[in-house]
Amino acid sequence: MSWKILTLLLFLATAAFLAGTVTAGPCTEGVTRSAPANPVPGAEFDVKLTISGERPLVVGIVETIPEGFDFVSSSHTPDQYDVSGQKIAFAVINETEILYRVQASSSGVGSFTGTWIDMLSQKEGSIAGTGGLEEGSTPTPAPATTPTPEVPGFETFFTALTLVIAGRFVVLLKNKEEGGRVE
Repeated sequence: MSWKILTLLLFLATAAFLAGTVTAGPCTEGVTRSAPANPVPGAEFDVKLTISGERPLVVGIVETIPEGFDFVSSSHTPDQYDVSGQKIAFAVINETEILYRVQASSSGVGSFTGTWIDMLSQKEGSIAGTGGLEEGSTPTPAPATTPTPEVPGFETFFTALTLVIAGRFVVLLKNKEEGGRVE
Protein backbone atom coordinates (compact mmCIF):
# COMPACT_ATOMS: atom_id res chain seq x y z
CA MET A 1 0.00 0.00 0.00
CA SER A 2 1.41 3.40 -0.94
CA TRP A 3 2.21 6.08 1.61
CA LYS A 4 -0.33 8.41 0.00
CA ILE A 5 -3.23 6.04 0.51
CA LEU A 6 -2.11 5.14 4.02
CA THR A 7 -1.78 8.83 4.94
CA LEU A 8 -5.22 9.62 3.52
CA LEU A 9 -6.81 6.71 5.40
CA LEU A 10 -5.10 7.81 8.61
CA PHE A 11 -6.44 11.36 8.26
CA LEU A 12 -9.96 10.13 7.40
CA ALA A 13 -9.97 7.89 10.47
CA THR A 14 -8.73 10.79 12.60
CA ALA A 15 -11.45 13.09 11.21
CA ALA A 16 -14.16 10.52 11.91
CA PHE A 17 -12.84 9.95 15.43
CA LEU A 18 -12.60 13.67 16.22
CA ALA A 19 -16.07 14.40 14.82
CA GLY A 20 -17.50 11.63 16.97
CA THR A 21 -15.85 12.90 20.14
CA VAL A 22 -16.73 16.59 19.78
CA THR A 23 -20.07 16.16 21.57
CA ALA A 24 -19.01 13.29 23.82
CA GLY A 25 -17.07 15.51 26.23
CA PRO A 26 -18.24 16.62 29.66
CA CYS A 27 -21.17 18.99 29.68
CA THR A 28 -23.93 20.41 31.80
CA GLU A 29 -27.08 18.31 31.84
CA GLY A 30 -29.22 20.99 33.43
CA VAL A 31 -29.81 23.34 36.32
CA THR A 32 -32.58 23.01 38.89
CA ARG A 33 -33.76 25.44 41.54
CA SER A 34 -34.93 24.74 45.11
CA ALA A 35 -36.85 27.50 46.87
CA PRO A 36 -39.82 27.68 49.24
CA ALA A 37 -43.13 27.56 47.34
CA ASN A 38 -44.80 29.97 49.79
CA PRO A 39 -42.19 32.21 51.41
CA VAL A 40 -43.16 34.17 54.49
CA PRO A 41 -43.88 37.77 53.40
CA GLY A 42 -40.90 40.03 54.15
CA ALA A 43 -38.74 37.14 55.40
CA GLU A 44 -35.32 36.13 54.09
CA PHE A 45 -34.82 32.66 52.62
CA ASP A 46 -32.27 30.68 50.61
CA VAL A 47 -32.52 29.68 46.97
CA LYS A 48 -30.33 26.77 45.82
CA LEU A 49 -29.31 26.15 42.21
CA THR A 50 -28.01 22.65 41.47
CA ILE A 51 -25.95 22.07 38.33
CA SER A 52 -25.84 18.51 37.04
CA GLY A 53 -23.19 17.24 34.66
CA GLU A 54 -19.61 16.06 34.44
CA ARG A 55 -16.59 18.21 35.12
CA PRO A 56 -15.13 20.36 33.77
CA LEU A 57 -18.09 22.71 34.13
CA VAL A 58 -18.08 26.28 32.89
CA VAL A 59 -21.62 27.58 33.17
CA GLY A 60 -23.25 30.98 33.02
CA ILE A 61 -26.56 31.36 34.87
CA VAL A 62 -28.94 34.31 34.86
CA GLU A 63 -31.62 34.25 37.56
CA THR A 64 -34.54 36.65 37.62
CA ILE A 65 -36.04 37.16 41.06
CA PRO A 66 -39.65 38.33 41.39
CA GLU A 67 -40.55 42.02 41.50
CA GLY A 68 -40.53 43.26 45.09
CA PHE A 69 -38.03 40.60 46.20
CA ASP A 70 -34.53 41.79 47.12
CA PHE A 71 -31.20 40.03 46.65
CA VAL A 72 -29.37 39.78 50.00
CA SER A 73 -26.21 37.68 49.51
CA SER A 74 -24.61 34.68 47.80
CA SER A 75 -22.24 31.85 48.69
CA HIS A 76 -20.21 32.92 45.62
CA THR A 77 -17.51 35.53 45.96
CA PRO A 78 -18.57 38.96 44.63
CA ASP A 79 -16.40 38.61 41.51
CA GLN A 80 -18.39 35.49 40.51
CA TYR A 81 -21.79 37.18 40.30
CA ASP A 82 -23.37 40.45 39.29
CA VAL A 83 -26.71 41.91 40.37
CA SER A 84 -28.65 44.30 38.15
CA GLY A 85 -32.19 45.06 39.23
CA GLN A 86 -34.04 41.75 39.50
CA LYS A 87 -31.39 39.82 37.54
CA ILE A 88 -28.44 37.96 39.07
CA ALA A 89 -25.74 36.62 36.72
CA PHE A 90 -23.51 33.84 38.08
CA ALA A 91 -20.22 32.55 36.63
CA VAL A 92 -19.78 28.93 37.67
CA ILE A 93 -16.56 26.97 37.21
CA ASN A 94 -16.45 23.35 38.42
CA GLU A 95 -19.13 23.89 41.06
CA THR A 96 -22.36 21.97 41.33
CA GLU A 97 -24.26 24.21 43.72
CA ILE A 98 -24.98 27.91 44.18
CA LEU A 99 -26.72 29.24 47.24
CA TYR A 100 -28.12 32.74 47.35
CA ARG A 101 -30.36 34.58 49.79
CA VAL A 102 -33.31 36.84 49.01
CA GLN A 103 -35.87 38.76 51.00
CA ALA A 104 -39.48 38.16 50.00
CA SER A 105 -41.80 41.00 49.06
CA SER A 106 -44.45 42.18 51.50
CA SER A 107 -46.92 39.80 49.81
CA GLY A 108 -44.45 36.90 49.49
CA VAL A 109 -45.88 36.21 46.01
CA GLY A 110 -43.69 35.95 42.93
CA SER A 111 -42.03 33.64 40.44
CA PHE A 112 -38.34 32.92 39.94
CA THR A 113 -37.13 32.26 36.41
CA GLY A 114 -33.70 31.59 34.96
CA THR A 115 -31.56 30.43 32.08
CA TRP A 116 -28.19 28.70 31.83
CA ILE A 117 -25.55 28.13 29.17
CA ASP A 118 -22.69 25.64 29.20
CA MET A 119 -19.73 27.52 27.74
CA LEU A 120 -17.86 24.33 26.80
CA SER A 121 -20.58 22.39 24.97
CA GLN A 122 -22.71 25.42 24.01
CA LYS A 123 -25.80 23.72 25.42
CA GLU A 124 -28.33 25.98 27.08
CA GLY A 125 -31.68 25.73 28.77
CA SER A 126 -34.24 27.24 31.07
CA ILE A 127 -34.46 26.69 34.79
CA ALA A 128 -37.99 25.67 35.64
CA GLY A 129 -39.92 28.49 37.33
CA THR A 130 -40.72 28.35 41.02
CA GLY A 131 -43.21 30.30 43.00
CA GLY A 132 -45.85 32.32 41.23
CA LEU A 133 -48.39 31.16 43.76
CA GLU A 134 -51.39 33.29 44.46
CA GLU A 135 -52.85 33.15 47.94
CA GLY A 136 -54.82 29.96 48.45
CA SER A 137 -53.44 28.20 45.35
CA THR A 138 -51.80 24.79 45.30
CA PRO A 139 -48.24 24.36 44.00
CA THR A 140 -47.79 22.32 40.84
CA PRO A 141 -44.64 20.36 40.07
CA ALA A 142 -42.12 22.35 38.04
CA PRO A 143 -41.34 21.03 34.56
CA ALA A 144 -37.92 19.52 33.94
CA THR A 145 -35.08 21.66 32.67
CA THR A 146 -35.10 21.79 28.89
CA PRO A 147 -31.62 21.75 27.37
CA THR A 148 -31.27 22.73 23.73
CA PRO A 149 -29.21 20.71 21.28
CA GLU A 150 -25.52 21.33 20.71
CA VAL A 151 -24.36 23.92 18.22
CA PRO A 152 -25.79 22.68 14.90
CA GLY A 153 -23.31 21.86 12.15
CA PHE A 154 -20.21 21.99 14.33
CA GLU A 155 -19.32 18.33 13.74
CA THR A 156 -19.74 18.76 9.97
CA PHE A 157 -17.54 21.86 9.93
CA PHE A 158 -14.87 20.18 12.05
CA THR A 159 -14.85 17.09 9.82
CA ALA A 160 -14.65 19.21 6.64
CA LEU A 161 -11.77 21.24 8.08
CA THR A 162 -9.88 18.05 8.96
CA LEU A 163 -10.44 16.70 5.45
CA VAL A 164 -9.15 19.92 3.87
CA ILE A 165 -6.02 19.76 6.00
CA ALA A 166 -5.56 16.07 5.13
CA GLY A 167 -5.99 16.84 1.41
CA ARG A 168 -3.40 19.60 1.58
CA PHE A 169 -1.00 17.24 3.34
CA VAL A 170 -1.44 14.58 0.62
CA VAL A 171 -0.80 17.19 -2.11
CA LEU A 172 2.39 18.28 -0.34
CA LEU A 173 3.57 14.66 -0.11
CA LYS A 174 2.81 14.10 -3.80
CA ASN A 175 4.79 17.21 -4.80
CA LYS A 176 7.72 16.13 -2.66
CA GLU A 177 7.75 12.59 -4.18
CA GLU A 178 7.66 14.01 -7.71
CA GLY A 179 10.58 16.29 -6.95
CA GLY A 180 8.38 19.36 -7.08
CA ARG A 181 8.45 22.36 -4.87
CA VAL A 182 6.92 21.96 -1.40
CA GLU A 183 5.15 25.12 -0.22
